[in-house]
Amino acid sequence: MASIERTAYPRFKPSLTANELHALYCPSDDERDFISAHARGDIQQLTLLTLLKCQQHLGYLPALTDVPQQIRTYLCQQLHLLPLMYAHVEAEKTLYRYRQLIRAYLDIKPYGAGGRHIVETAVQKAAYTMSDPADLINLAVEHLIEQRFELPAFSTLDRSVMHVRHGVHQDLYTRITARLGTSERDRLDALLQIRDGRTDFNRIKATPRQATLKHLRRWTERLKWLESILPTRPFLTEIAHTKVQQFAAEAAALDVGDIHDIHSPDRRYSLLICFLYQAQVQTRDELVDMLLKRMQRITTSAKKQLKELQDQHRELEEQMLAVFADVIDETIQTPDDNAELGRGVRRIFKDYGGAEALRARYEQVSAYHNNNYRPLMWGFYSPYRAELFRLSHLLTFRSATQDQSLIDALHFIQRFQHAKRDHLPYEISLDFASVRWQALIRTRRHMETVLNRRPLEVCVFNYLDHGLRCGDIYVEGSDAHADYRQQLLPWAECVSRLPAYCQALQVAPTASGFVAELRERLRDVSHRVDATYPDNTELTIDEAGTPHLKRLQAQPVPEELQTIEALLKERMPERHLLDILKNVHHWVGYTRHFGPPSGANPKLPDAVLRYIFTVFGYASELGPSQTARHTNGPISRQVLGFV
Repeated sequence: MASIERTAYPRFKPSLTANELHALYCPSDDERDFISAHARGDIQQLTLLTLLKCQQHLGYLPALTDVPQQIRTYLCQQLHLLPLMYAHVEAEKTLYRYRQLIRAYLDIKPYGAGGRHIVETAVQKAAYTMSDPADLINLAVEHLIEQRFELPAFSTLDRSVMHVRHGVHQDLYTRITARLGTSERDRLDALLQIRDGRTDFNRIKATPRQATLKHLRRWTERLKWLESILPTRPFLTEIAHTKVQQFAAEAAALDVGDIHDIHSPDRRYSLLICFLYQAQVQTRDELVDMLLKRMQRITTSAKKQLKELQDQHRELEEQMLAVFADVIDETIQTPDDNAELGRGVRRIFKDYGGAEALRARYEQVSAYHNNNYRPLMWGFYSPYRAELFRLSHLLTFRSATQDQSLIDALHFIQRFQHAKRDHLPYEISLDFASVRWQALIRTRRHMETVLNRRPLEVCVFNYLDHGLRCGDIYVEGSDAHADYRQQLLPWAECVSRLPAYCQALQVAPTASGFVAELRERLRDVSHRVDATYPDNTELTIDEAGTPHLKRLQAQPVPEELQTIEALLKERMPERHLLDILKNVHHWVGYTRHFGPPSGANPKLPDAVLRYIFTVFGYASELGPSQTARHTNGPISRQVLGFV
């Protein structure tokens, strides 16, 4: 299969080091006795030993001609033989006897003795969550090795895995479309119909732009439109998230004509439902990202304006300090006569414009002291106020903690969204807000405490931004901003997997053992740091115990550097980027990871050529149109966009 190749199957390494050869192919004393007991001639001993070590290393018996010469030479050395070629391949009966002997010695069973059932059972269970055929083949190989089965030919395993995977997908298609009514099928069919020269299916593929007011409104309308087409979540309640993503990616990679060509209605409607669901989820994510970007810009703009105001008020601050200095001088000069001091202070105030003018200047300066930019946020928030409220009604915000004060505050300002008054009743808790925000929001009016409506709105959206960034707030129906707790395994399932997990990480499986081991590691690290500290010239610790890391001095540029660069350029001529991509593909074969999301064979003629041109076009930021314009041959914008 072109999209998998044999990379998902055990095979010989192209070259091995001496240590790897010794670790993988050196026979033990028991294996030498086994070889001597069942083979007489040199060729027979070499053949049996080769099959035995290959079975241990690969899990199957390869053809003798496929064994690399490096391994063959090493095995000859272990048997104290001259390097032998398999000039006389053993008879089939002899090879059959060798296979039986090796299976009995290693206690393994042939694939035909129940291996197919093991593969089908494991793959069928995993295919409901895993999508990549190579991953399923690797899973089948792991189960066969664990159950002590010999691995079959790759084509046998490939066909079996793809057959089971196809059956699982058919079952998933049936589940998704089981509750699909006639009207809902008609809505999905309408996505593929051309309207005003464009289909709604292609309209769903639109990508978002910057978080401007215009695009925020457009994307809000887009979410309303997507949700009005079909409520997709009820059809996907029993489907794994990974399969929904795979089916959605498969539909996104197809054109309208390709969707029409799908003969199975269940598959066609399943792909459309998953594609529509993924579009709804991604649109919510984009709207949340726009909200976060907008609130970040509001905060940044307020801080910038505060800096400008502080620069403008610097002269007023100097005047206020001059008044204060004159008052201090007057107090020093008249220490005992309070009446004379009062007349002197009034005279100073009169010289600077009077007490009322000084009070006005003080209020102008003190309004933004201590970097309090919060009162300035309303001016940048107000143009987006209506759209942010629409977004708060359209998205469902939930708290991921036990503290519901922020969500209650959001519902409170939504209730007074269209109110014109400046003050609101103090009916909510402000525990989510900082002391500065609370001082700005709370005020006294008519002998009772009320809330300033404008600072309250800005504060709620500001903390909604913080909550979404740190995970304390999540959005229902989102992916990037979903409830992280839903992605965690139940503890009952974790307990059964804990021993194997701890063994893989080489940590203690118990809490007390883990803590003791961690303490021991930290103690060892601290001892090593203490031992090397006297010789460390970059790290210093002051008397207060604060460590300081000095900046490393730049190394001088070697005088021969320019000569070396000139020699390298002389010996490495310039090459075309396409030639580099082609050469890398020749040695690495990176396009094997490309292809349809379903894992099926690509139907493009000369697919590798189109893959390389696509990588070139997007990596150089030309895009499909410019790449196709400057390319000869069967490369078009549609083909590159499809890839």
